[in-house]
Amino acid sequence: MRNLVKKVIKNKLDSDFQIKKRGLNHMLEGLFTESSTYEDLMNFLNENKYDYYNIRDKSVAAGKFMYKITRDNVLKESKNYKKYAVYESLALADNKLILQGDIEIDNNFIMKASLSNIKGISNRIAMQEPVYNLYEIDLKENKEPYIEGLNKVLDYIISNELIGMVVEFSLFDIPVGVNHEKIIIWELRNY
Repeated sequence: MRNLVKKVIKNKLDSDFQIKKRGLNHMLEGLFTESSTYEDLMNFLNENKYDYYNIRDKSVAAGKFMYKITRDNVLKESKNYKKYAVYESLALADNKLILQGDIEIDNNFIMKASLSNIKGISNRIAMQEPVYNLYEIDLKENKEPYIEGLNKVLDYIISNELIGMVVEFSLFDIPVGVNHEKIIIWELRNY
């Protein structure tokens, strides 16, 4: 297996580029800046009608994130961002959540992870308040603990050569995202 990470993923925009370049499952999102017009946002919302949306600040790491908000709230709250993304909220799929969080597998196949199977919370909260904290798990020796869905996520990470980086994900029991797969990749980090 070759390691495809040649450059440091410096920020969320680099992460988004890598996710799309690698064909990983992600949410369809609209990207907007303070120079985007009200009509730009309205066009996106009219073309992509969902019950709920999320807004994520793209200007800073761990920026403001709003989960499960209505269309009207998107229009209202978008004024508080300089660079942001709007995309479908998977809040309605939460009852089908299996596992979410972040996993890093280094080049020696040593894993560390912060994972949660609690439904109804964002992935950010799942990583900040994990149910499972895993450190120094040697995958070469099949030492990973049994956690529902963990093997599926590990298979996805390894088969997509996402080694040497942190992979933020959510795994559901139903297909979601642009590729209609059961796993969504939210972010890739190696900085």
